[in-house]
Amino acid sequence: MDKIIVEIRCPASAKSYEFRISKRLLVSEGIEKIISEIRGFEQNERIFSRDGGLSIFCGRLGSILNAGMTFAENGVKSGDMLMII
Repeated sequence: MDKIIVEIRCPASAKSYEFRISKRLLVSEGIEKIISEIRGFEQNERIFSRDGGLSIFCGRLGSILNAGMTFAENGVKSGDMLMII
């Protein structure tokens, strides 16, 4: 199976969201898609700054994901909790 289900915690909205993403998706592309989905869901285009300085932290791994690698290459697994920072 190419997809994984992860929980995304977002301090900017003080909420958690569940996402199904491809393990082969680059983290940099995933950040863009996740942010776009959250903005649409919250109907708030200003929820994140547009400077591109956002990262994803994996609680299980205890590290920030490498944006130039896929989620699978970073070691992300289904059920992981990720945080936008």
